[in-house]
Amino acid sequence: MEMIDLSRLEPQETLNHTSKGNQLKWKCDGYWYKADHMGYEGLAETIVSAMLAKSTIKYPFVVYEYSQIKYKDRVYSGCKSADFLAGGYDLIPLEKLYRKFTGGSLAVDTAHQGEIKNQIKFLVNFVEQTTRLQNFGQYLTSMLEIDAFFLNEDRHTNNIAVQYNAADDTYALCPLFDNGLSLLADTNVVFPLERSLEDCLKAVQVPSNRSDARFLLSPVTHSKRCTHLYSEALILSSLLAYRCDLRRFLWLFLSHDRIFLDKFCPILYTLECRG
Repeated sequence: MEMIDLSRLEPQETLNHTSKGNQLKWKCDGYWYKADHMGYEGLAETIVSAMLAKSTIKYPFVVYEYSQIKYKDRVYSGCKSADFLAGGYDLIPLEKLYRKFTGGSLAVDTAHQGEIKNQIKFLVNFVEQTTRLQNFGQYLTSMLEIDAFFLNEDRHTNNIAVQYNAADDTYALCPLFDNGLSLLADTNVVFPLERSLEDCLKAVQVPSNRSDARFLLSPVTHSKRCTHLYSEALILSSLLAYRCDLRRFLWLFLSHDRIFLDKFCPILYTLECRG
């Protein structure tokens, strides 16, 4: 397992902050490094990207690798990923984009649209009209279905983003990224390992007192919506893994090496290969 010493660098300011606080992040030699903050976010990122590599999703996605990060007198578990921004492009979260063009908050204004389908329509219309990107709705739909499948509880208007090139005033879609709070990764607060799986699944929801337009589909009950991304056999095997509380085995990876991941992923793929 890679260990990198980033003590000489200062953490970068976080743009896609969450309601659970900000991860420490560093950029070094073309890679981003993120330290775990709420549990096993780095492992979740690694597992999700490994699973996406086996899917038929048509959009690119960020590939994460599990790593350990030394920063001053501490060693963090976490992950690394290559900087996906093309030359001349900047990352613009949708919240920042909306504030630039309207002066308001996309999160608040989207939440005021009522039903989730109206919220998504409002957001998609704004992005397509502002950026001239086509089929942003399909891109967002794929993102939300993946979030549902992997139990990502932290999709919001600061980690849905586009790329912008100021030189020619053009926009581009981002690869899918930021799945760290998937797979019940928040073991510090919401999903401690001693909590039953059934209670954890019930707790995967958008808090009712929030107004920041967090998008979340019911993960297990809506998993069949992902049949165009994965075979039904793979979905069945993955749900079985949830039922067996596989997250406890994922946690073992933190004290072992990458061999565990290499052995774990094929288990979920077995039924798909047989199909």
